[in-house]
Amino acid sequence: MEQLVPSPAAAIDALAADVAHAGVTVGTVFGAVSLMVGGKALGCLHGDAVAFKLGRDPAGHAQALAAG
Repeated sequence: MEQLVPSPAAAIDALAADVAHAGVTVGTVFGAVSLMVGGKALGCLHGDAVAFKLGRDPAGHAQALAAG
């Protein structure tokens, strides 16, 4: 049977490809597949989801949490 949803690793690779123009690459942090910019992680695989690092801006943080 064909898998309609890509594996989490394939999904993070596709996400990285979509934002590669911004300098995003795929790397590893503490053994987790991660999205990296300038050698720093901005998100990583957590099970079958991607967890993102949020900035310090309270308004931006609230907006990201409200996005669902």
